[in-house]
Amino acid sequence: MNLKQGHIELKFDEDKLQDVLHHLYASNKAVKVGILENATNVHTGASIAEYAYYNEFGTKNIPARPFMRNAIDDNSDIWAESIKRQIKTMGVTDKNVVAKALKETGQLMRSDIQQSIKKGGFEPLAPATIKKKGQATPLVDTKAMRNAISYEVTDSRGNS
Repeated sequence: MNLKQGHIELKFDEDKLQDVLHHLYASNKAVKVGILENATNVHTGASIAEYAYYNEFGTKNIPARPFMRNAIDDNSDIWAESIKRQIKTMGVTDKNVVAKALKETGQLMRSDIQQSIKKGGFEPLAPATIKKKGQATPLVDTKAMRNAISYEVTDSRGNS
């Protein structure tokens, strides 16, 4: 996993995907999962990506609450197997096989990241924050961030 320009880049274990990697690379497709561009909190207008990043990696005043990294650590092998299984099931004769497999896996990834937020286990909120928010569970006060987790299948140039 690499952090590159504010994005998490997930690399699957190539041994698990060796027999389907050429389809993925040849298709020129990718799946983006997380807080996508222009996601804003409907209650505050704030950029969800910005505060998701602060929570994921922490700041001087906010401890890291790595909901994305936890989901990746817990599920990356499952996601790799999902792509592999779907490509094998659909077969290489379907010209949209990679896009379909990435869409299905994107949905699974989205759900797993949302579950990571719900599962919790993060550094507790400060007493002053609990008093201000009226609840003690990190990352869930408005559910805006969890609901903003999305995915899209793109080509290598980023087009949907």
